[in-house]
Order: sequence, then structure tokens, then C-alpha cells
Amino acid sequence: NEHVWYSLPAMSTLAEKIAEELATLNPADADYYRENAAGLAESLDELHTRGEQAFGAEHVHYLQTEPIGGHMFDDFDAHDMTPSGFTSAIEEGSDPSAADFAEMRELAGSDDIALLIVNPQTQTSATGEIADAAEAAGTPIVEFTETLPDGVGFEEWMNSNVDAVETALGGA
Repeated sequence: NEHVWYSLPAMSTLAEKIAEELATLNPADADYYRENAAGLAESLDELHTRGEQAFGAEHVHYLQTEPIGGHMFDDFDAHDMTPSGFTSAIEEGSDPSAADFAEMRELAGSDDIALLIVNPQTQTSATGEIADAAEAAGTPIVEFTETLPDGVGFEEWMNSNVDAVETALGGA
């Protein structure tokens, strides 16, 4: 899953590594780089803690129309129930097999699923039908995008994602 920016701990580590590299290249501003990286890491750690609290101690089962938030949910010890053939087909720009589609549709309407993650940037008729099935069953739907929304910074973007998950799981 190339959407590594959804792993808040990984982004904290990356920011610190970038700050150290910039400090090496420009020692005069080393403190500035390190302070900014530390501030981001602290903010992301707090956000990660909020996410862990939203998911609670039990293993939350979820579906996603594309493996966009997998890193975040793995960090929260959640369990992806999405048929791998479904997400592979969507990522490749093709239709999922009838069996994968039927399994995904059934799961979307199941009481075993706490939420459905959809990527509005890659909506297809198949993902739309899955969202419709989830909505009809009362399964909360959360939108995650692959790219930063216009005019929004990384921290704000991740905060809004965690906010949406908290709301979907009944924590906010």
C-alpha cells in the first residue's frame, strides 16, 4: 500500500529524518528544522492516541473500497475485511469479479462491519453500489482521499480523517 502518509508514526519518523538531513545541509537553520519536526511529531502522536481511543481495545472490522487508509487502521489494530480481489480490481481500474463484488456487498450490509472507507476520488459504479449497501444497512461511511484537499495542510487533513473515524465509531 503506497499510501504510507496515513501511518502517523511513519510520518513522525520521516519528518525527523528530513529535519536531520536539512540540518546537515543548512546548519545555520538546524534548530528551526528540528523544532518544526518535533512539533509535527508531537501533534501526530496526539492524533495517533486519539485514533487508538476511537478504535478502543477491541478489533474493529472495516471495509474499504480502495486500500487507502490501511496504514492508519493497521496502526490502530483494526481488521480489514475487504476481499483482496475487490481492492485489487479497483486499484487496477477494472471491475471486481462477481464473487468479490457479491462478498463485498454482503459484508457492507453486515453487522460485523463498523465502517466503510471510500475514496471519492476513485468512485466507480461498483464502489457506489457498495456505499449504497452500507448506507442502507446503517454502516457508517467515511471518505478518505489520496491527496491533500486544496488549502489544507497535512496535520489538518489527518485530523479531519481521525475526526471522521471517531464520529463513525460513535466516539465524537
